[in-house]
Order: sequence, then C-alpha cells, then structure tokens
Amino acid sequence: MYIMETGVSNIETDAMDIEDIKIKEIKVFMELLKTGSVRAVARQRDNHAGQISKIILGLEKKVGFKLIERSNFGIQPTARALELIPLFDDIHKSEEDIRSSFTTKEKDILSFAANFFLASHLLPQVFSAFEKPFPTQRLRLLDLPPSSFLQVALRNGFQICLHTGDHEWPKTWSSEKVGDIHWILCAGKKHPVLEKPTLKEVLKYPFIFPVYWTDHGSVYGKDNFPQIGHQRIRGHETATAVSALEIIRRTDQLGFVPEIVARPFLKSGEVVQIELSTVKTVKQPVFLSVKNDRISQKMYKWLIETCAKELSL
Repeated sequence: MYIMETGVSNIETDAMDIEDIKIKEIKVFMELLKTGSVRAVARQRDNHAGQISKIILGLEKKVGFKLIERSNFGIQPTARALELIPLFDDIHKSEEDIRSSFTTKEKDILSFAANFFLASHLLPQVFSAFEKPFPTQRLRLLDLPPSSFLQVALRNGFQICLHTGDHEWPKTWSSEKVGDIHWILCAGKKHPVLEKPTLKEVLKYPFIFPVYWTDHGSVYGKDNFPQIGHQRIRGHETATAVSALEIIRRTDQLGFVPEIVARPFLKSGEVVQIELSTVKTVKQPVFLSVKNDRISQKMYKWLIETCAKELSL
C-alpha cells in the first residue's frame, strides 16, 4: 500500500518522494521509536536487524533528511522527524482502519493448509468433528504443495497446517507430531504380478510417479518407495494419490501410495495391496502446526487429539 496524497505542513515536501513512501516503512519507523532498538523491532518482525536498518535508511532517503539519531538514551527522533511523527501516526491509524474494514470478516475464518491427500482424506473428518466444540467457527481448507507452505504462511494465508515431514516455521508458530501415515504398494485386482509377488517381478512393471505444479514449473514429489528410483520403470505421472489409484485399477502400472487414501479402493477389491518381505514398512510422521496468536490452547489441544485419533483408525 502506498501513500498517494498527504498534507504535510512545516516540511519541505519538494525534497521528498512522498508517493514512494510505503506503509511498511512508516510502521517500522514508529515501532523503532516505541522500542528504541533495531534488534527489538527485528525480533517482533522475525527479521534481521540489518534489514530493519535498511528500511529506515530507505525512508530517510525518501524524506530527504535523517529521522533518527543515537544518544545515551538509545535511539531518538531528530528534530525534523518530530514534525513528521503526527502525520505518520495518522497515516498508520488510517491504514489500520482501512485494513480492518476489509479483514473483519476474514478474522472469523480459520484456514487449514495441507497437501493433497491429507486435505481430501483426513481434514474433512476433522472439519465435521469441529462443529461440536466450536459451533460458530468457520473453516477454510487449502490444498497446497509442501514447497508453498512457508511462503503462504508468512503472508498469513493460513493459520493451521497439517503436513508430513518437518518445516522451518517462524518462532510465532508451534508444531506437534500427531501420528504417522503408512505407505503401501498397490496393484489392480487382476494384475499379473499377484501370481508371483516378489520384488524382482514388481520391478518389471512401471510405477506411477507423483508430480505437482509450482511457480517454477512441474516438480517431482516423493512416493517413499524404499527402492532406488532409477531401478524402477517410470509410468504415468499425477498430482494426487486418488488419481494414481484410479490409474492403478485400470492398468498394469503399480503405485506406492498412502494407506489412508487406498482404504476405499482396497475395501471394494478394485485394488490389492502387495506385501513384500524384502521391502520394509514405510511410515511418515504427520505434524500439526499452528500460528500461536490465532489459535487458543484449547483449540490446539483439541486439534492434536482429533488428528491423532483419525490417523490411528
């Protein structure tokens, strides 16, 4: 958001690039005056002190004069900066009012992020159970590739994430392991390999490989099969385990997929699990991560218990 017009008095506006000043720069400057410490502002923003100093220097360049000076009492505003502070304060408050008018309804919604198979095969059960302890809370479900989790979280795109594998979450987030996902080898019910289910025979057939789309193009995922990748024949590629299973039941291709997704296919008999003594059991830890200032301890505890219960079924 940018400042487009302003009524600055007692300041030489011709020397300023007023239209280029950003709300973020003003907020950082006001936070710096309040805390008196670059490091304190950096901690609040999960940022580096050098980046905060760079923002202040950029703002000084735009207004055309020094805004802060160091003294025995810490960081203090310069005499000329004191004339700008009331204006900056008004702009800051106006920005908060505008933002509030757009986000009031959004604050009523909690957004969950998860990869494709957890979003479709675990979170719907969690959502349905959510209504009893939290009847007025609205939820939003986001299917995201794991590579996007941190980027979207830092932009406040969601407040809760259910994910496999660990992630480098900011200090303002908490994580807890809630269970494991088991991966199994599957084939169609009439697949020839079922007559002689050995690793040697399995490797004669193509495997379906996971792939998903990012801003940088298509990226291969991991199907967690405990066998060196180049020893397998590549078959079709797909972004979801459900579509992989649909291909498996219709072709001679094999797939190593999450058991939680394969359950209905196994129950109907359209897909069969292949158990190999030479292939170790594969399980993948599942974590629940939440943004601390949006999720109460009561809700966090309930989510941990509910997700753990669903994963243990």
